[in-house]
Amino acid sequence: MGSDDVSPRIDRWGEPVLQDAPIHPPRMLRVRVWWILAVALVAIGSVAASSALKRKVVASFAETCRQAHEARDWPALEPAAQRWLAWEPGKAEPLLYLAEATFETAQYDRAAEALGQMPDGDPRTPKALLERSSLLFDVLNRPIEAAQTLERAIRLDPRHVEARRRLVFFYAFTLQRRKMVEAAYDAIQYDCDLPETYVYVISRDWMSFANGYDQNTKWMQSNPQEELFLVARAIYRITARGLDSVDDPREDGPRAPDGTPYHRQVAAEYLERFPQNLEILAYHLERGVTAGDIDQVERLLARAPKASADDNRFWRCRGWLHAARDRLEEAEACYRKALEINRYDWLTRHQLAGVLRRLKRFDEVQTLERVSKEGKDLRRDILQLENVAKVPAEILARMAQHAANCGDLLVADKLAQRIAQWSPVWAAERAKAQGKPGPESGGR
Repeated sequence: MGSDDVSPRIDRWGEPVLQDAPIHPPRMLRVRVWWILAVALVAIGSVAASSALKRKVVASFAETCRQAHEARDWPALEPAAQRWLAWEPGKAEPLLYLAEATFETAQYDRAAEALGQMPDGDPRTPKALLERSSLLFDVLNRPIEAAQTLERAIRLDPRHVEARRRLVFFYAFTLQRRKMVEAAYDAIQYDCDLPETYVYVISRDWMSFANGYDQNTKWMQSNPQEELFLVARAIYRITARGLDSVDDPREDGPRAPDGTPYHRQVAAEYLERFPQNLEILAYHLERGVTAGDIDQVERLLARAPKASADDNRFWRCRGWLHAARDRLEEAEACYRKALEINRYDWLTRHQLAGVLRRLKRFDEVQTLERVSKEGKDLRRDILQLENVAKVPAEILARMAQHAANCGDLLVADKLAQRIAQWSPVWAAERAKAQGKPGPESGGR
């Protein structure tokens, strides 16, 4: 039979094949399959052997680190921790050993770097980040990075009391007022509140520190052109030294040929240099209001950035401007908007009461003036404290009542619950638990 006459068969997939086609795979194919299987088995065996070797090596490094740590042999601990990290990158234990070894040998940059590499999933990381923030705030003088480190610690552990305390201090020192208040409310909601937490809530407009100028001067040395520190430093210098005092004005440098005091020259320079900065703009606005300069206030409000819409001080100045031009309904609306943003704004309450008198609507006036005076008196007494972290029980009780009178029931109720807990014994335990402090307040 010729090749053209070969009858086809049907294989298992329904395809025609020649009758004399081999049914089984050829020998070469079988050899290749067995070769692949053999290689796979060898690879599996190699992985297992490698894994066993790794465990043995890592155990050896861990023991070396443990012994060096117990002996406080920092020069031996550092390379051992580094070799361990080479085998297990991102592992918490060798990172902690490396951080301690480099810290004890005054390699603070490397200690901060090691602590910053701690993995998010390890329960020791929030505490390690707190230690990192201490290095960054203090010896390394990198405060913005320190604040970012604290923010990370709080994301990992929302109930980290000390991280929240330090972060709100930083916001307060650098006049990041909105962040300060938001951080304080977050602390209250997560049961991380301390006596000073409530001070930050009610002092959004007026909190100041006797050492605010010095602290921002120190931080500025690490970044001389940082807007955050330049502006805060200038504002603190003016307030702490009473440079704008009407009763006892003081000189801070050479006056300009036109007689402008030196500190106002600096403030004017920063207004042009940082046109979006709310703090320097608010300073000039408040000076304009104090001087009764309607045109200046109008010019400054016209250049206010969008962010000013969330700042009660700008709404208060708008209210003042409308009231000065006898647009009393518009003034009332602006004052109420200011109180919606910051219900503790005692000055706005006082000015709103004045507008309502002019409108001959007296139903709210007495309450507005009473709560305004209450807030003003608290401001005076708090600014006289030696340290904002040491608020007397009597002032805390007044703050709780003031919060209730301002309609802030969250703060009023929580503070009322807390006052009994903040005994001398509790305060001592808290101080012991805090360890190294972050930026501290001098109170003012």
